[in-house]
Amino acid sequence: MSPMDVHIASASLDGNILTLDFSVSGTIPWKGAEIYAILADDKTSSNLLRGENSGRTLSHVSVAWTITRVANLQAATELTIRLPLAGYIQQSSHLGRHLILFAQAPGFGQVLGVDTLSLSGSGERRSGELIAGEQMSKSERYSDTNLAYFMLRATLGLNICIHGVSRILQGPGVFANSLVGSFHKTPLPDWSVHLFGLGLPWVEMLLGGLVLFGLSLRLALFGGAFLIFLLTLGSSLLQDWNAAGLQLIYAMIYAGLLAFRAKDCLSVDSLRRIADLSSATESSLPSAEER
Repeated sequence: MSPMDVHIASASLDGNILTLDFSVSGTIPWKGAEIYAILADDKTSSNLLRGENSGRTLSHVSVAWTITRVANLQAATELTIRLPLAGYIQQSSHLGRHLILFAQAPGFGQVLGVDTLSLSGSGERRSGELIAGEQMSKSERYSDTNLAYFMLRATLGLNICIHGVSRILQGPGVFANSLVGSFHKTPLPDWSVHLFGLGLPWVEMLLGGLVLFGLSLRLALFGGAFLIFLLTLGSSLLQDWNAAGLQLIYAMIYAGLLAFRAKDCLSVDSLRRIADLSSATESSLPSAEER
């Protein structure tokens, strides 16, 4: 499996709000990946008040203040987020801070990719450019590309779903019997064709509905593409090349939607991602005084 590429486009700390713009590309494990952000001081010091080293000042480098899970990803994507941090993070660090962003397999598994960015340079972007609490700005989330993806996905889902509903209303047995007659001279047994014809309308209605509403979209798109593969096999056995050509168009649409799934918007899955991001948990390391 090729490594994931984690890239921080920009980041800034404004008070206790961390604004982060990043992208993840490469191969995402089938179980997904968890994205964590670490905010660390470049240098800091602590005064020892007790013990054998009482009165001494110790210097530290790369001291992490927070470790925050910022996203759970199933596909390569680009995100912009705003994260509220603990109150003491508002204290400015005259020695500088930096951000570490890394991708990890779920369950504290293998680290898949990492990037770091200084928060002390002139390249910081003010967090006021973004809308608080949102995964990306409205203009980014509803760009022309995102809306084009939504329309193609919804149209395909509606098409496939109505295919199934119309055949169910007609009577699954009627459609199945017509298939048996068409495939009678092929190597396929009549019983297998009849069974496939009985189940096909229900599968079309289910997969079409999932694609239409964007629910479990990755699974629905793969399932739809595999269904088109089976239908193409049947058309090829019948030597119905007109139907096979039309099914090839469906296959290309499914492949495109699956490949560019990161552009999805206005779907159940995208709303879930926003909700998961807003409820991401944050754990803070002990402060210098606590240590």
